[in-house]
Amino acid sequence: MSKMLFHSLLKCILLSLSLLCSAHLLAQERAITPEMEAELREEFKKHSFPEIKKMLREQSDSLKKHQEFGSIRISAGSITNQQTEHVDKFIPLSETEINSKYHEYLNGLSFYQSISGDLSTIQTNYNSYHLSQLIENYDDYNYPKHKLNVTGVTFIDGSTATISSGNTEGNGNLNSAKRIASLSMTASYTLPLQPKQLHFSHGDKSIQEQIELVQMSGQEVELKLPESVHKNILHVEGIDNSGRALKPLGSSSYSNDNYYIGLLQTFTEQALQQIENHQVKDKEALLQFFINNYPSQEQAHKTHPPSFIATYQFQGEVSAINLFMRPESKTETYSFQLTQSNQRYFNDLISAQDKTGKKYGLISELGEWIISPRYNRLEYAVGDYYYATEAHKDVNNTSVYRLNRNEKRLELQPFSFTQYEPKPLQNKYVYITKENDRSRLQGLLNIQTHQIILPVKYNDIEISDNFYGAYNINNKKSDRNYEIYNSHNLQLILKGTFDIVTFDGSNIITRYTTRTIEPLKGNTPYYAIENDKYYLYQHYDIYDVNGKKLNDNHYYQLDSFSGFGKDGLMPVTDANGKRYYINRSGKNAGLNVSKYEVIYPFSNGLAAVKGIKNEYGYIDTSGKLVIPLIYRSAEMFQGGSAKVENGNVTLLIDRKNQVVHTFNDSVYTYTNRQDGDKATYTQNNGVTYDEKGQELVKKEGE
Repeated sequence: MSKMLFHSLLKCILLSLSLLCSAHLLAQERAITPEMEAELREEFKKHSFPEIKKMLREQSDSLKKHQEFGSIRISAGSITNQQTEHVDKFIPLSETEINSKYHEYLNGLSFYQSISGDLSTIQTNYNSYHLSQLIENYDDYNYPKHKLNVTGVTFIDGSTATISSGNTEGNGNLNSAKRIASLSMTASYTLPLQPKQLHFSHGDKSIQEQIELVQMSGQEVELKLPESVHKNILHVEGIDNSGRALKPLGSSSYSNDNYYIGLLQTFTEQALQQIENHQVKDKEALLQFFINNYPSQEQAHKTHPPSFIATYQFQGEVSAINLFMRPESKTETYSFQLTQSNQRYFNDLISAQDKTGKKYGLISELGEWIISPRYNRLEYAVGDYYYATEAHKDVNNTSVYRLNRNEKRLELQPFSFTQYEPKPLQNKYVYITKENDRSRLQGLLNIQTHQIILPVKYNDIEISDNFYGAYNINNKKSDRNYEIYNSHNLQLILKGTFDIVTFDGSNIITRYTTRTIEPLKGNTPYYAIENDKYYLYQHYDIYDVNGKKLNDNHYYQLDSFSGFGKDGLMPVTDANGKRYYINRSGKNAGLNVSKYEVIYPFSNGLAAVKGIKNEYGYIDTSGKLVIPLIYRSAEMFQGGSAKVENGNVTLLIDRKNQVVHTFNDSVYTYTNRQDGDKATYTQNNGVTYDEKGQELVKKEGE
């Protein structure tokens, strides 16, 4: 035996019993087993007798030092300069609480069914880690892993089946391709019973459950107990003299086997004495001395079990501890149904694989192949349309196909979609484009009738209830060439060059800009200067649902953020600077508003107006001033109130000019929606109020 190995042999006996000799020592009452004897003989052959004697002397000194070390109390160090910190008292887990949280989690699970040929694979989003994390301190109990099993399947047609194979993670396999409506599940997990609680106060000399309080000093507590009992401790809670729980800072523990180490040291000294007295004169005699006299650890532990010391520290001076022992437990079984599926069936069909997992087709909810699996890729797009890749093409080379269900086939389409997941407008329109068209021109498809409403030739398309507006951009002039269609009969009703077109119910509002070198004749003060050379005049026109122009002369100002609204009235300014309201027929509504310097859009039946003295009030749809000109500013009525400023005070008033709310700080942002039924107003201090003046509490994460 080498010097290192020889020393390791003795040290493993003394310290850890986990190396070469430990298995033999623990398994047999006899200290030196036949296996060890054979090993020692081989090692003794490698060393001279004087070398072995020297090793024994070194080992004796080492054992003596280890005995001295074992008598020293080990402390984790001083922490007296830390301030006292309290925590909530330890509350053992409640069986009812665990069941409630687990049931809520389990009932909220969902499942996914993937189909290959006539087989299905079932997966749930169950995660045993998530389940254990629901309950604080649950992992401290070291219970077996939770189990979740699929016990039955119910299909969309009401028939049932059992899985052919599965695991305890909520997954399984099934010999059917029918759509699964629900899963019958059984979960099993371990519940703790009530733990036993022990209490030790300062100076307590009692021994409870083989646990002895060695000392309680300052922020530290030291316990003496068998190692097996230490493993059964669930929680140690430090209590100060006020009865409050202290924050734990950590713990340490060590085993003290000084009695057996003493036996080993005595044995080593005896062996050396035998050599000195020439009673042992050679290696064979020394080997026999080892075999006959080596002390048995098992026998020593029967009479003198090793002591185990555990130390606990807290952030504050400890006057008592509550010690909770690991309780008995029971296995709980919970059966439930999962009905929430992550499956995406469209048109009662889903993309599925063949048995090889290489080709895709469409299968019905009842497990019937409507489109046989012959595509390298097959994914749902929108309506009756799918993305597919033919078998002879690269998987990324997809085209758009339309499902012909009657003939059970997919028909190639002459277009692609502008978005990979098209979102239908008005539940029936999607934008289309040509495949591999870098210019990205657009057209419009009705996915319900499969009719291409507008061909693929426009830069952009806008849709409303009554109109389709399509245009191409003239980059040189920064304007747009529009074609506007009546959405009901698909007739082209208006064509022209405009800066912008707005659809407002049954009306079309257009704006275009005239550039001139000289000012236009007449009283037309509304213009801009471009490059110190051109006069720019913006002209507004109003059209009806058939594209008929309703105004004889251009308007020069319209409100940018509103239209006719539900009151059917819109403020305009003509070329002469005259302001008035028109109705949807394009006629002057006849409201007497000439005395006001500025008129604003109607919202919920009232419109703000500005007098010649820069004071604001409100008129109704007849033109009557119903809220006097007393405010410094006035906004739209939303949800029954409007924001106004009276001097330096910001208010919300109702339609009768009664104060709804007074803001206690400046309002820096707010909604301003024509005919809005709700509103929000946020102050500089971050507090937000609604249209009733009630404070809105932010939800967590906002």
